[in-house]
Amino acid sequence: MQSTLMLENDNIWQEKFNEESLDSEAWLTPNANLFDSITHSIEIANKKKKRKWIILFFIIGLMPLLLLLLPSNPNRSGAINSTDDLITELDSPSVDKEKQEFVNNSETSIIADLKNIEPVTINDNSKITNSTPPNSNNSNGVNDKVQKNENLIIGIDNNQENLEDTNESYSNNEHQISHELSLNKRTKSNPSSELRVLKQLLPIKRIDFLPLPVVQIPLINLPDNKTIGVAPTPFKRKKVQVGFTSEFWNFNLNNNYVTALNPADFNHGNGIGYSAFINFSQSITKKLYFNYGVALQQITFESGHNSSIAYDLSNEAENGMSNQFDLTMASPLGFLNSEVLIQRQSIANDAITDLAIDLNNEHSLTTIDLFVGLNYKVLNYRKLSLGLGIKGGINQLLRINNKLASVNTNHSNFLSESTIITKDQNSIKNLTPYFGSSMNLEFNIDDNNGIGITASLSNSLNPIYQEGDFSTNVIRHNIGMYWSTSF
Repeated sequence: MQSTLMLENDNIWQEKFNEESLDSEAWLTPNANLFDSITHSIEIANKKKKRKWIILFFIIGLMPLLLLLLPSNPNRSGAINSTDDLITELDSPSVDKEKQEFVNNSETSIIADLKNIEPVTINDNSKITNSTPPNSNNSNGVNDKVQKNENLIIGIDNNQENLEDTNESYSNNEHQISHELSLNKRTKSNPSSELRVLKQLLPIKRIDFLPLPVVQIPLINLPDNKTIGVAPTPFKRKKVQVGFTSEFWNFNLNNNYVTALNPADFNHGNGIGYSAFINFSQSITKKLYFNYGVALQQITFESGHNSSIAYDLSNEAENGMSNQFDLTMASPLGFLNSEVLIQRQSIANDAITDLAIDLNNEHSLTTIDLFVGLNYKVLNYRKLSLGLGIKGGINQLLRINNKLASVNTNHSNFLSESTIITKDQNSIKNLTPYFGSSMNLEFNIDDNNGIGITASLSNSLNPIYQEGDFSTNVIRHNIGMYWSTSF
């Protein structure tokens, strides 16, 4: 009904403005400020519209947060499934006065914000007409300038409809809130009734709690028992070891040699010495290493036996009281020759005196050792590692030094004055191959450096001395320390 009436009024105005007699009328020309006023009004309406939505969204976001902050009954558990549950919760006697005041203040704030929103009313006409009613006498024609601005004004129609709907909605909401509050004032005011008003404005069907994100933890491959607690270190393929060892050589004479020397009461000691070495390691795998290196060794040992001589007064030199003897002496590495000078201390009663002498020799060897081997790391615990290996090589004799340390006689009237080694052993093998085993216990100071203990046991594959039926093999032990660098 209302739309039909508006359409009839619109037709009447169009007939009035289309009269030809109104073409020369100046009052039909719109003022330049008219369009500026229209544009300004639209901008203000848009700003107020945005402000309304911002306030509304703020209120909508604030209310669930306030509801969540309200303490619930401790005897109940679980999530709040709907607004009805929340109302039941507020109806309980545990709700105190502070909660009621909080809800009242929130409601009053909402109503005040809604009342502050000013509606913007724009006519529903597709054409904007002059507010001054036209003269009834001038009903023929319309101004050309108004026709030229129709396209500009038509573009505002959609905004007009949206603003009218918004104003109507807010007017209805404001009326509804005022009506509900008037009813609440007449009846007993309680949080439940006040919250029902909010429920109609802001319906909350369910408060869902977001699930916690699921964090996937990657699986960790634990090391074996031997490497538990070991921080991963970069794998180094090459290693250099430099160190010193103590050497122990056991000279093993064959039975024929021992039997021949028994009448002379032959004795000897084991070789004791030291060596300096450098060892290079090349990894084949993370646990298997190929070793090669060189060592310089210095070994000393002693030997001795008894011998019989006859001191002859006729062999004494003129104006002298001594005899010189050429003696052959035994050692673990063969026989050597020496000159011994025995001097008489007093007048001898006999022309020939049989003497028993005790000969003691000192021997020194300098050798160079070339070796290769394989080492396998059997244990790796924290920074400690244990490796076992096999090794073999060739021992090259560089030099031998013999010294007749002492000559003692069984007669106090005859003493030794001087001794000279005239000939060294001549049946020693210069090259002696050997084979054995080794052990390394190493502590890693950092990723590249470490200190360790090394030990080895080896046996010569060929005799170091062989002459006829006599021969001597060597069993060697060593133990020492070294510094290692990996790269």
